[in-house]
Amino acid sequence: VNPLVGLVAGLAAGSMAGPALGRLHHGRAGRSGEASVTELLGTLSDDYFLVNDLMLPYYRGNVDHVLIGPFGIMAIETKRWGGSIRVRNNRWRVNGIPRGDVARQVTEGAIAVKEFLCRAHPELGRSLLRWVDGVVVLTHPLCRVKVDRSWAPVVRFSELLSLIEAKPVRPRYTPALGQMLAGVLSRSARDSALPA
Repeated sequence: VNPLVGLVAGLAAGSMAGPALGRLHHGRAGRSGEASVTELLGTLSDDYFLVNDLMLPYYRGNVDHVLIGPFGIMAIETKRWGGSIRVRNNRWRVNGIPRGDVARQVTEGAIAVKEFLCRAHPELGRSLLRWVDGVVVLTHPLCRVKVDRSWAPVVRFSELLSLIEAKPVRPRYTPALGQMLAGVLSRSARDSALPA
């Protein structure tokens, strides 16, 4: 075969492999960040319930974590981005490169969780399910964060437990209720993974 054809084919394969390797790296980093948040939230008391990697019907993405506890319900989006992260008027830049609005993503995820649970338990719509909070957690140890107006709180990994502990307790919450809601979400995640 002509060596020129081999060179062109090699360059083409290399140009396609770069983005694929980048996506693979980002996927591994994302899973690492999500695992560290899961481990951290596992240190909370038995009054809290955690559902990971939640896929809901009629919602196009996934919610990394849903935490249910005495404060209510929180959707958590995890990002493992290093370097300089700047959020200004809901516009995200990581090391100067524009990114999608992660705060909007977690807010939409929180709304999807609320709507799903309200359909399953309409009797809780005006109490525990009145609000579902969203928070973005940045897990990379070398990230520098500057936030100026964001739809949802943006915290570093080390600040997440403090944020949770500072939230006021909802008077109608019981661990049995938290377990019931976590069960509804877990069944949804399991059912959405089943073939039609």
